[in-house]
Amino acid sequence: MTANPCPEPAVTVGDPVNDRYFNTDHLHADLKGRSVRGGAVTMTAQAAKFVLGTGSTMILARLLTPEDYGLIAMVTAVTGFVAMFKDMGLSMATVQRAEINHGQISTLFWVNVAVSVLLMLAACALAPGIAWFYGEPRLTWITLALAGGFIFGGLTVQHQALLRRQMRFSTLSTIEVSSMVAGILTGVLSALWGLGYWSLVWMQLSQALAMALGVWITCRWKPGLPARGSGVRPMLAFGGNLTGFSIVNYFARNLDNVLIGWSCGSRQLGFYSKAYSLLLLPLQQVNAPISSVAIPALSRLQHDPKRYTDYYLKSAGLIVALTAPLVVFMAVESNEIVTVILGGQWEGAAAIFFVLSFACLVQPAAVTAGWVHVTTGRPYRMLKWVLLGPKEWRPPFPFLCWPSPFLHFGMLPKGPLLPARQSWALSSDQSSSPYAPHFRVPFCASMS
Repeated sequence: MTANPCPEPAVTVGDPVNDRYFNTDHLHADLKGRSVRGGAVTMTAQAAKFVLGTGSTMILARLLTPEDYGLIAMVTAVTGFVAMFKDMGLSMATVQRAEINHGQISTLFWVNVAVSVLLMLAACALAPGIAWFYGEPRLTWITLALAGGFIFGGLTVQHQALLRRQMRFSTLSTIEVSSMVAGILTGVLSALWGLGYWSLVWMQLSQALAMALGVWITCRWKPGLPARGSGVRPMLAFGGNLTGFSIVNYFARNLDNVLIGWSCGSRQLGFYSKAYSLLLLPLQQVNAPISSVAIPALSRLQHDPKRYTDYYLKSAGLIVALTAPLVVFMAVESNEIVTVILGGQWEGAAAIFFVLSFACLVQPAAVTAGWVHVTTGRPYRMLKWVLLGPKEWRPPFPFLCWPSPFLHFGMLPKGPLLPARQSWALSSDQSSSPYAPHFRVPFCASMS
């Protein structure tokens, strides 16, 4: 008997552990039920995080000074921008894609880890420059310490994405709340021991470490070696466009912090940044849970326009209905909210809190525009429109449109225009014709 010179390739049997994180067919049968249960769990977790965040703010605001918060805000305005590249939009690519495999996710995992290491080194290199820019030598060591947190983040990106892809919101909520508790305990104990602004540094690092441990313990998927030819290029392109949009968004949200810190000092920046974060805190309790449930669900419905549209309209209506009354209440009671939560030494933040509340009226409606672009696999259009607008709107020199994203995210007068502009462009794009008639009304309604 002669040996076969061309043996047949071995059949690769799917790994059950991997398949349970990659396959999503089982989600379709009860997508509505999973969404409702996931929304309830996530909202409960957000309520718990709101209580924890508010309680820790009340405690730490009395143990620390506005200058302490200002020092951290000076650093995070820069390191926060660097941290945007940690994810590279690849977690959303994992959630949105209809089919994935072990080779793709392993490759993306190592991409995230490599990028995190590079970002840590970049932040360390920037530390002396940050201290020089603000004229504050203490910022060097603060930056070096916070840079270490990039590693923890890079290790968790794909594991969190796989849990979110499987709509395991209970697991994710438990990890998030537990890690937040660990961070708060570390921060409060450090403040009681008299560590000052270092308390805020250790709070961030301990929360990131607890998150990494929790995700790796609950998600049994183990990455393999990077695989060439695994088909990750479309996912990298998806993540690149999403990262580009995030960069514009970040500048829109943080350029004010940089300018205030540079021109007015750490104390005034402390007032401003605390007023802004306090205002966003309750809104995030609504935006974050609904978005975290809506994006995986809409991604599973991307090939079913009717169900997709129905789900979107209900989710968008819910997020606007819940946030609008909340914003109006906070504007009316701005003085009392700041005094009760932060204490008397923060009275200078009350007027800032009141003015910023008007911009927050339009922000929740604008959030839902991003759902459509991301879940239908078209983040490149979101980036194009936020920079240039539709081609019919472009001036002879495209850079003249650049103020629009800054005005959209940071100021009220131009804020409502972008969702309507995006919906108009979406309805004029033939590639989205199944969705277009349904999105004109809800997007334009965000102008009112």
